Amino acid sequence: MRTSFSAARSEVAEGGSRERWVTTLMVAMAIATMVLLLAATLWTGNEAKGQPAPAVTRTILGGWSTNCECSKGMIVEIVAKGQTEALGRIKVLGRGSDFKYKLGENILQLKGASNGVWTGLLLWRNTNGVKRWQPITMRFNGDVLHGVSDNDHCFENMQRSP
Repeated sequence: MRTSFSAARSEVAEGGSRERWVTTLMVAMAIATMVLLLAATLWTGNEAKGQPAPAVTRTILGGWSTNCECSKGMIVEIVAKGQTEALGRIKVLGRGSDFKYKLGENILQLKGASNGVWTGLLLWRNTNGVKRWQPITMRFNGDVLHGVSDNDHCFENMQRSP
């Protein structure tokens, strides 16, 4: 009994369907290409190209005041979690209680992407307590921490706080 591959080859040799042979070959090449791409992706990982991720430095660590009226008085303390990761916890609740945040709650998960830039997730809530993790990018510049998020402007131009 012949396999489909050898049957296709014999068919071509006997003047049969060359299209079947070409189709079989193209499918095999496509599968091999996908396997190689997957292996290359896993080999390189998800690291940003170019500069290596920054080590957590004292520059981003510490307390930061939110910058909007609706969460006035809320201070987020950023603490190191390993060499290139950081967490943001609520140090002072302020008007964050209006959104059902809790003292000590982790609301930022950050990874260093390149010098002075941190990417990660922000725990966003509305006044009904509905919550979701949404992407945030934060850039450190002197005594200002500028966060860009989809719909939360309270993390833009955060000032250092004791």
